[in-house]
Amino acid sequence: NLTLNSTSEYTGFVGALSGTIQNINFSNVSVTASHRYAAVIVGDLYSGSVKNCNVLSGTITSSANYLGAVVGRARKDSEISSCSNYAAVSGKQYVGGVVGQSAGNVVNCSNYSLVSGNSYCIGGVVGDSNGTISNCFNKGDITSTVQSNTGGIAGRGSVSSSQNTGNVTGISYTGGITGYGDVTDSENSGVVTGTSYVGGITGSGTVSGSDNTGSVKTTKSDKYVGGVTGNGGASECNNSGSVICHVGNNTHYIGGITGYSSKPVTNCKNTAEVSGGRFVGGIAGYVTGTSVTGCENSGEVSATQWHIGGIVGDCQNSTVTGCKNIADVTSVASNTKDATSVGGIVGYVKGDSASVADNINEADITGYRALGGIVGYIVSGNVSGNKHKGNIYWLDNPEGYNGLIVGLNEGATIADDNEGTGSVMQQ
Repeated sequence: NLTLNSTSEYTGFVGALSGTIQNINFSNVSVTASHRYAAVIVGDLYSGSVKNCNVLSGTITSSANYLGAVVGRARKDSEISSCSNYAAVSGKQYVGGVVGQSAGNVVNCSNYSLVSGNSYCIGGVVGDSNGTISNCFNKGDITSTVQSNTGGIAGRGSVSSSQNTGNVTGISYTGGITGYGDVTDSENSGVVTGTSYVGGITGSGTVSGSDNTGSVKTTKSDKYVGGVTGNGGASECNNSGSVICHVGNNTHYIGGITGYSSKPVTNCKNTAEVSGGRFVGGIAGYVTGTSVTGCENSGEVSATQWHIGGIVGDCQNSTVTGCKNIADVTSVASNTKDATSVGGIVGYVKGDSASVADNINEADITGYRALGGIVGYIVSGNVSGNKHKGNIYWLDNPEGYNGLIVGLNEGATIADDNEGTGSVMQQ
């Protein structure tokens, strides 16, 4: 058993350390701190390592920053490995289930209990990191009631080869793995809830080789929400968790993989429902100056406003190539005149370098105006080599610029090699 009630900095079994601590277990701990750098094992790890140390039960609370069950803060020349926590951790800022803030390496660490905070950087394993985090696991629920950067593994920081199963609830920059940072080869199955910059894997960052199965949702009208990343590129990623942002018409930049991206989105697959206000896509809500290649969507896409696509909602100076959509795309605006620019592949396209080529849509499209089997509304760019099979249903507007390939074209090049079959009719 360990009881610490501290009103000074550097709270822990060891307050500050340059060296190594290993093979220590504590249970029934009670730690209360009112100053920074607090933990059960080491308050401030200047250099060295903490190995195979475990906090098995108890409570750890602080009204200050840099709080962790094992280490409060770990500096650059440090490593925390094979450590675990089962105690509830509650603090202010830079709060982690294992370490509050780390500039070193965190490897093979795990958290199994609730971690909560009321400011920035709250994480299941690490609150804030500018070092490395790999092969970590979190099962505890993670909550932040104020500010940003909340994640299942890290509140802020890049993560690799890690898994989260706990629910994550935050404000902005909230993710199943990390609130803000790049992620590789990781998995999330916990429910992720936030306001803006919300993702099943990361709130904002580039993701590769990662899968999300937990639902993603917002608590108010906001933006940048994705099944994998709220804002960023992705490659070889899968999402099967619903992305639901129904609250208000102003929920925008919503995607099955990424909400908004200026980086490539490649070989990704979404199989879950995606719903929002405007700029909503089965893969990406909004892309600019980049490419979407080899992606597939089989989750229904619905919205309450405009620029809705089976693959991409809004495409600005970007290419969408070799993608496939097999789920219905629908805009169900309460004001039917808002239900515009709805496409089986892309809702809205603009830019001389924009291209929509060699894609397949095998689903129905429903909306009010500018409805297309491939593209709803295109201002500039080109459309070629695409195939559409499905019906176009218009809502109370027989002259609404609707077509099997493109609904409304203001000046783009539409090649003769596009193929479309189906009917254009009133719903």
